[in-house]
Amino acid sequence: MRVWQPKGPGKMEVWAWIAVPKDAPPEVKDAWRLGMIRTFSPGGQFEQDDGENWLEIQKVLKGRMARKFPLNVQMGLGHERYDDPTFPGKTNTCYAETAARGMYQRWIDMMTCDSWSEIDALREKRQAAREVSR
Repeated sequence: MRVWQPKGPGKMEVWAWIAVPKDAPPEVKDAWRLGMIRTFSPGGQFEQDDGENWLEIQKVLKGRMARKFPLNVQMGLGHERYDDPTFPGKTNTCYAETAARGMYQRWIDMMTCDSWSEIDALREKRQAAREVSR
């Protein structure tokens, strides 16, 4: 699991964890730890490329041309589902920007509502609207 923490304009801090079965033998836990270090860590095989991509995306988004057009975050839009037996809430069956849209919706709700109960009421109103539209 990784969490990307914005630290200011052009700065990001990444926290990474790996979960292993509590009762796994020490050699299995160590193998998983080494696998994580060798792949998705600052010195890992994949993370360096990924980090460079995110850095370049941030640079491009600051450019003159990028500011002329709205950012398109429609990937997977219309394919969301609420009936996943394993995960609660809105999920998607494909790689999409569902989580990002959800995070921004929650942020907007928190910035515009005066209380937690108002946020909950908005969520319930949206859920009722979904059920009516089925």
